Amino acid sequence: MRELTESEIQDVSGAGFIQDALTQGGSMVGNVVGSAIGSTVFGVIGGALGTILPGLGNIIGGSAGAGIGGKVGGNIGSEVGNVVGHTAGAVIESGLSAFFKRLGF
Repeated sequence: MRELTESEIQDVSGAGFIQDALTQGGSMVGNVVGSAIGSTVFGVIGGALGTILPGLGNIIGGSAGAGIGGKVGGNIGSEVGNVVGHTAGAVIESGLSAFFKRLGF
């Protein structure tokens, strides 16, 4: 068995408060942005379909399509934000840990 590195120890023992905050914040921001993009895309698709098939275009471009687009976009955005926030938090925390170790803390 080998010794764990500092970053492996932190991964095993759990995230710190910076990483937790950035992960949560990234997830929330991603959800909002993804919902807006998803609703807009489904609205545009519904408008385009409305010129070809008016009934189908009204359904997709209306509240049902925007709701579905918002949910799908929100979920995708939330996951992307979660990964970005988690990664940024891990980098910041490991940098701070290395800095304080050099100072002898």
